[in-house]
Amino acid sequence: MEEIDIWRTAATLLRLHADAARFNAAQRADALYEQGDLEGFMEWRKVIHAIEQLERQKPNAGEAVN
Repeated sequence: MEEIDIWRTAATLLRLHADAARFNAAQRADALYEQGDLEGFMEWRKVIHAIEQLERQKPNAGEAVN
């Protein structure tokens, strides 16, 4: 998966699933791992990392945005 696709997937999961995005990506990664698809598993771990990075950029409730 290209780097841009990892970030697009992460952004799409956040848009569609909000707080459950990381959980959904982890489920997909786990399923691939159980199937023996280590390459797919590693790609989804990258998506999880991208989700974490995007979530860190969101302001907390009531936090001022500059």
